[in-house]
Amino acid sequence: MTDELPPVTVCPPGKRAYRRPPPAGERVPADPVKEQRLSALAEARERESIMAVVRAQPHRRALDDTDDKRAGDPLWDYCQRQRVKPGMYAAGVEYGAVVRQYRAAIDAPATGLVSGPSDGDRLTDDQRAAAVALAKRRRQDADAVLVTIIHRAPSVMADLCCDLRPWRPNDEGLIYNALYRLAVHFKTIDFGINAEKVY
Repeated sequence: MTDELPPVTVCPPGKRAYRRPPPAGERVPADPVKEQRLSALAEARERESIMAVVRAQPHRRALDDTDDKRAGDPLWDYCQRQRVKPGMYAAGVEYGAVVRQYRAAIDAPATGLVSGPSDGDRLTDDQRAAAVALAKRRRQDADAVLVTIIHRAPSVMADLCCDLRPWRPNDEGLIYNALYRLAVHFKTIDFGINAEKVY
C-alpha cells in the first residue's frame, strides 16, 4: 500500500503560506543566513559599546580622531591642549629619540649593542665607539639648547618626550619654550621670511 502525498496548495500572491509548527521535541533547523546576520549585528553592537567607552576616556576627549594612536602620549596631549604647531610636536618626538639613543649607547658596553637589545646587530669595537660618540654628541647638543632656558629643562623634557611621564601644570611655559627651541635646533619648522610664526 502506498502513502498518498498531501495535495500541493499554491499560496495566492501577497499572502504567506502557513507553516506548520514542528512536532514536540523536534528542533527547527537553523537558518544560516539569518544566524550570520544576527552574529554580525551583535558584533557591531559590541564594537560600538567598546568604542563608546574608549571615546569617554579623559585623554581621548579632546581628540578629533579617537582612534589616534598618539592619544595616550603626554607630549601629544600637551600639544593638543596648547595648540602648538605640528613641527614643535615633531621636535619633541625627535628629542625623545635622541634621549633613547643616548641611553642605549650608555648601556652599549655592557650589552654589546648600540641600538638596543631588540635589534640584535652586533658591532665591532670601532663602530660601537663611533655610534656611542655620535649619540652622546647629539644629546649634548640638544641639552645645550635646553639649558639656556633653565638648568632642569633637559630632565623635564626627557620625562615628557622619552619616559612619557605626565607634565605638571607649572611646567607649561617651560615645555612650550623648550619645544620651540628644539624645533629651531632640529629644523622641524621652516623659519624662513614667509614662515608662519609659532609663538
